Amino acid sequence: MSRPAAAPARPRPRRALAAALPVAGAAAAAAWPLGPQTAAAVRWLLRWPTPTHVAELVLVAVVVALGARLAPAGAVASRPAAALRAAADRAGRALAGVPPLVVLTALVGGVAAVRIALGAAETLPVFLGDELLYVDQAKSLALFGQPLLRGDVHIGTSLLYPLFLSPAYRLSADGVRAYEAARAMNAVAAALAAVPAYYLARRLLTRGWSLAVAALTAVVPWTGYAALALTESLFYLAFTTFALVLARTLEQPLLRRQLTLLVALGVLVGVRPQALAVAAAVVLAILALGALERSLWKTVRTYAPTLVLLALAAVGALAAAAAGLPVPTGGYKALFGARLGPLGVAKWTVWNLEVYGVATGVAALLAFPFALGRMARDRARPAARAVAVTSAALFAGIVASVAALSASPYGYGILHERGLFYVTPLVLTALAYRATLPRRSLPWGAGLATALVVGAASLPGHVLRLTNDVDGPTAVAVVRFTSLAARPPPQTWVAVAAALGGAVFLLARRPLLPFAALLLGYALVWPATDYRGPLAPGEVGWLAWVDRALPRGATATLLQVDLPRPALPCAEAAEYEQQGLHVWTEFFNVSVTRLFRVYGTSSRDNLPAPLLTLRDGGLLLDGGRPLAPRYVVVDSRQPIAGRRIARFDLASIGSPLQEGASLTLWRAAPPLRLRPLPAALPPRADGRGC
Repeated sequence: MSRPAAAPARPRPRRALAAALPVAGAAAAAAWPLGPQTAAAVRWLLRWPTPTHVAELVLVAVVVALGARLAPAGAVASRPAAALRAAADRAGRALAGVPPLVVLTALVGGVAAVRIALGAAETLPVFLGDELLYVDQAKSLALFGQPLLRGDVHIGTSLLYPLFLSPAYRLSADGVRAYEAARAMNAVAAALAAVPAYYLARRLLTRGWSLAVAALTAVVPWTGYAALALTESLFYLAFTTFALVLARTLEQPLLRRQLTLLVALGVLVGVRPQALAVAAAVVLAILALGALERSLWKTVRTYAPTLVLLALAAVGALAAAAAGLPVPTGGYKALFGARLGPLGVAKWTVWNLEVYGVATGVAALLAFPFALGRMARDRARPAARAVAVTSAALFAGIVASVAALSASPYGYGILHERGLFYVTPLVLTALAYRATLPRRSLPWGAGLATALVVGAASLPGHVLRLTNDVDGPTAVAVVRFTSLAARPPPQTWVAVAAALGGAVFLLARRPLLPFAALLLGYALVWPATDYRGPLAPGEVGWLAWVDRALPRGATATLLQVDLPRPALPCAEAAEYEQQGLHVWTEFFNVSVTRLFRVYGTSSRDNLPAPLLTLRDGGLLLDGGRPLAPRYVVVDSRQPIAGRRIARFDLASIGSPLQEGASLTLWRAAPPLRLRPLPAALPPRADGRGC
């Protein structure tokens, strides 16, 4: 009978982070210049599984699992199985001689290099509004030391993520290079989550199981978000680190640990406002620990510094919001005034957990509550109870925030797995802990598995189809899998996955079979997070045309003019193309720091921008002051008073898009004045016809 090994007396996660970071940076430096060739080689080596391959692997896994369960004990001990076990034992003994610090460092460096290579294929922003917002803030922090969005202070979404990206925009030659550096930084941050995951698991598990948790944490499909300028990669690292800090604090409530916990929580909220739910989870964890120890009042007194400071922070935030001051709540601010019915929150909780369960092989999600229950009953080890309370409270907080967003009118009726995957290190730790325990009958395990299947059957097919590959890559993977045949619908496949995962959880004698199911879930979702843009890296480099044309240190203002559309069939398409070039010019040029609109608004980025007033050809700000920038980027059909410096036609770079968008950079004569439009306005900005 195996038992979880005791944790080492003094684990040193800071030393591991300090060692892994430079190696990951070196891997980034090595992978970055190789560009698309490395990405193609990695994809060829990994040979992304098609839906057909995944189906075959699932069937093989089911047959093996049932065979191992139903066959006589002696029948399983075949020569191939014995040889496989012997090879695994030899590999384990060889790995046992390598210090964990070395293994973690190699793991972080290798995973970061792979993600950097794969991310090179994502050449254009996918989530326009969010990515453009963070990039604009990073540029303004790098150039002006303030978090600006198109010239105005903006701190309502994320404070620390743009600060994290700002060195890339300070040191790079242009915006395209800065975006490449930002993706490399994201990849390193996501891979570094393996380090706190290892030390969290090590409080309960042996060295080998802890390294397995670290490896599975680093290779989750959602690290594909590193290819996008989004908060997910940095928040993944910060959340996993916070879970470790909270577990240590619940185990030994020293004052310095409580203060460290509050600092870590502040960092978490600064990266992503979703962490406000984590603040509530901290209070829940303290109360749950007191209930488990049957000394609630004593526990509350022990953690009084944490509770008091959290209360003061909450009061201060409410007062600032009431006074109209900016508070970092992001898109979650809308939830405070939304009316959320309990039934709606409950069903979206089930639906989000269903797709997340598919991505983790279902068995891992089923093992989670059983493992936490066993940890909580382990009175001999405070670390086990602390990890159980930490995992339960953080899981509940994150799931509640995701369900509330999905159930609100601001959730757009789609799944939000993007906000849920952070709990994966907690689920992996619980799964590994479960694997170390002796197998016992689970009286209500079958009922939980059945409920999971029923919940999957209730998931509407249109919700799966509407969800995009950023908010819910698992839903997209399931829909792609369904495209193999007209029937059954995608929700049926989710129910089938739930049934198979439940069978593995209930019937498998081998502890590694749930991990095999987990890897199958990873394999299903990985292709959906392999983001690729329509432009080649060599083509996207031309989008930094303003940075190349301006003198060093100069900045430009982008002017979006909603010109009258000629009555031609291509008018709407031409307008859409032009708005796209506006977005990409702002995104890929560090020198483009301000944006104004004239006549109308843009529908491509969904971000606010000041609307100028046109009077006698001059452009006026809200206060009536004339706008007088030195350099202006504007639609090539709109002349202004000044001198032309450069012009960029999108079709000139050989783009597969072959769009007719065009912009011109001017040295403007102050104050800025628009000259009359040509009598016959071309249908497209570069003069091309329909």
